[in-house]
Amino acid sequence: VNKIDLFIGGIMCVGYSWFQDLMIATSQSGIMEIWNCINNQQLAQIANEKDVPINTFCMSKNDEVIYTGHQNQIIRCWNLKVEGGLVDTLYGHSDAITAVLLSHSNQYLYSASLDKSIRVWRLPDHSCLRTIQDSDLAIHCLCLTLDDFWLYASGGDGILRKYNVNQGFALVEKLKQHTDEVYSMVLNKRGNVLYTGSLDMSVKG
Repeated sequence: VNKIDLFIGGIMCVGYSWFQDLMIATSQSGIMEIWNCINNQQLAQIANEKDVPINTFCMSKNDEVIYTGHQNQIIRCWNLKVEGGLVDTLYGHSDAITAVLLSHSNQYLYSASLDKSIRVWRLPDHSCLRTIQDSDLAIHCLCLTLDDFWLYASGGDGILRKYNVNQGFALVEKLKQHTDEVYSMVLNKRGNVLYTGSLDMSVKG
């Protein structure tokens, strides 16, 4: 077991890139660190706003661009090949960011927030195309099918929402799967089973 313990502050989110064997982690102290998993070498440490937690992040397929979602309502875009890294900041949400998700086509960025909304951002200009708000409680997690056709969302009310991306993000289904908040979801390899994890101590698929 390899242990990396040079972080400052509690770890909020960890991810792995198969493309270059990179491990990315973000912390409560507002620091993002990028490590080479082959030799455990730190490649970068990015600290843009001290003590503002980075709650979530996602990465482009080529490992060059990272989007981070912050406790202070903003989303930041980083390019690892640009000096300083930061290339844009996205504003629009009115509460902490809980999830960011890139479409498999790299045409859209999706974000969720404690403000109960999902926002759809066009890439690469980062214009906000749509705000989806049909939940009475916070949205905690997002998931896309591999063909980018269906967007799933869930959160504080335990309801799984299914949107048709190609029909203007029309809400096509609502399933009350859990009795408490849902904080995580993942699709299986075939993309035909969605698993959700909840504070009601259950995983359903």
